[in-house]
Amino acid sequence: MYSKNKIFSFLLLSVISLSLLIPLASAELESVKVSYGYEVSGRSVEFSPDNQHIAIGYDNGAIRIWDTLNGENIGFDPEYIDKYRLMSLFGSTEPSLSKIKYSPDGRYLLTASYEYDFWGHQATSAYLIVHDIESGEVIRYHNMTTPALWDIAISADGKTYAALSEMDPENETSTISLWDMDTGNLVDTIESNNCEATSIAFTPDNKSLIVSFLNRKNPDRIVIFDLDTGLETKVIKERSVANIQFSDDGRIFAAGGTIYGEVIVWNSSNYEEVLRIRHINHPSEDIALSSDGELLVVVEGSSLMAWNLSAKKQILNMDSLIIESNHASYDQVVKYQCIDISNDNKYVAVVAWLDDDSKYHLDSDTFSESFGTLNDDIEPSYSGNVVFIYDVQDIKTNVYKENFFDFILRLGRTWESWQRNMF
Repeated sequence: MYSKNKIFSFLLLSVISLSLLIPLASAELESVKVSYGYEVSGRSVEFSPDNQHIAIGYDNGAIRIWDTLNGENIGFDPEYIDKYRLMSLFGSTEPSLSKIKYSPDGRYLLTASYEYDFWGHQATSAYLIVHDIESGEVIRYHNMTTPALWDIAISADGKTYAALSEMDPENETSTISLWDMDTGNLVDTIESNNCEATSIAFTPDNKSLIVSFLNRKNPDRIVIFDLDTGLETKVIKERSVANIQFSDDGRIFAAGGTIYGEVIVWNSSNYEEVLRIRHINHPSEDIALSSDGELLVVVEGSSLMAWNLSAKKQILNMDSLIIESNHASYDQVVKYQCIDISNDNKYVAVVAWLDDDSKYHLDSDTFSESFGTLNDDIEPSYSGNVVFIYDVQDIKTNVYKENFFDFILRLGRTWESWQRNMF
């Protein structure tokens, strides 16, 4: 006698298999500007506080800055490309960069980076670096005792920054350090009986610090610490998340799951769940929450998705993956890597790796000819990496219609999530 779970799973797999035979249409969204970098894998992107520049941190440690006001749209014709549209090399960090953040006054750029042992499959050391924007110089260098540094928090008033500084996996304890932004002096530490911090953020009122922990022995959890006492004031029982972000008014915050393909939105006043988006194939690469808390944009694999949070409604699903006659290919983008929304909520910046047949792709000769005169000591070699800028209004006015495959995927993910919670 087959159980109801097995029968449902069989039917679901059958419908999904049939859906793969159906050509999929996807939303199209034209970028308003595009820029190119030398590097392959973007790890973090952020608009400057004045929205004029975009900083991009890459997996190889390179940091590039793009002047979005003076760098014009390149269009589709390579002849329009000139050297001023390539992002300038701002600096570099240790081998792998995990996070990049501007201070609220735009004076500093903070980066988290780490060294990774590919043979041992683990991070071995981590660094928090503070760069002066005007001079481009490194003014502060924190050599962390923890090998895992995935996020940095900066207070809304710009006076303090925080990060995981120590971690003991064996005893499952950790230390969060807080430093003065101008002097670099250690101003406080928070001790926790949790292990690896996957995300960290100040609340907009600067009264609390929220940290997501990935634990080895105990369950994962999200912990809210009071900054005056350093004590826990609230614990959210949730698997570890990444990219915790608050709306400016502190009304809500959002984060993407690191284990499951979910994005979660909470009410900040009572920490109750407002929305859980389950139908994402894998853990998201990155998320971006608009400062007014109205728009949530998510990148995962070849998909760029958006939700109107007031209506709790998906408004965009731009997927470059094409499945036709059981053959998978990509239209424009192989993978979206990271994303940010400008502080004035007008634009979205997305770092992506292009498919070779993309209309935006440049061959190596054209790239070298266009950008080879730049004096940043890097041999021109195009990697297929770009930064797109999209108009938020185009995203909000996009007419999203859920196709059959999206419906089946959402149904399957919801069923899978229900089974996890029940059993």
